[in-house]
Amino acid sequence: MRKFHIDEPREIGKKRIRVSKNDLMAAKDELSEIVVRKKIREMVKKELTEETAVLSKSEIKKMERVSEKLIKDLETFLKVWKKKHKVSVSDSVLYDTSKEWEQAIRNLSMKFGGWFGFVYDSDYIK
Repeated sequence: MRKFHIDEPREIGKKRIRVSKNDLMAAKDELSEIVVRKKIREMVKKELTEETAVLSKSEIKKMERVSEKLIKDLETFLKVWKKKHKVSVSDSVLYDTSKEWEQAIRNLSMKFGGWFGFVYDSDYIK
């Protein structure tokens, strides 16, 4: 029985699969893009953490008051708009538009409420 040297390949006699230069460059570009994306995410996360960490509780309260005022103003606008255009179910365009406005106001209210709830429970306030 013949002894094999450590440096000899295990699959003697098999054809080697060659990778073209273009395929190799494409793989290299893809890997470098993944690394760059990861670095950018880390930098953005670090910047966001640094920026939000400087917010004081009074600044957060002020932002919350502004968001509540915005929602109230939107509700007032919708009420006046409905009164001005006499929105009814028979006019589908006006009715659908008023329902879209109501949905937008509800979405804003949920988003703002959720965000301020998150901020108060997190360590973004100094």
